[in-house]
Amino acid sequence: MSAKTTAKIVGDALIMDLASADTPSIWRREMSGLAQAGFSVQTKGKKHVLTLTTEDKDEAVASFADANEASAALKTITKAFLSYAPVAAHVVHQVGKPFYRKPWFYVLLILLIGFIITKNNAAKRGQWNTPTASQKQFMMTGNKSSTKPKRGAIDKGVPVSAEDMFGE
Repeated sequence: MSAKTTAKIVGDALIMDLASADTPSIWRREMSGLAQAGFSVQTKGKKHVLTLTTEDKDEAVASFADANEASAALKTITKAFLSYAPVAAHVVHQVGKPFYRKPWFYVLLILLIGFIITKNNAAKRGQWNTPTASQKQFMMTGNKSSTKPKRGAIDKGVPVSAEDMFGE
């Protein structure tokens, strides 16, 4: 016969065109049903039968008059199985970028560096330094060199001693 048997895995199914069989046909089976199965060629009288063997039973797929055609069909099925990669295997797990390659990391890094620079500059100017003992004394007693308010020129809300208010 000039027609050949072809086998191809499409999606998650094995599809065979058994054109060289005694009774040409197309055969289809889900790959999940073939997980624990095997194909073989068995000779029954003058016929060579392509058989699907599962855990439960043996199923005759096609019969061939010539042993070479049956072997060629088995080789075609073998090539299809060897080229098969499960559909789930095509999906590559996306790990994602490491944290230092994400934009939010650089924004956070710039803010952190800016904070450190600002703190160092403020420390150099003395804004964030803790006051020394003499600075604390000055803050508690106030500035001694300030002028005393004159009589009659009293600001509202400013505490004034009675002596300054009424004189001595």
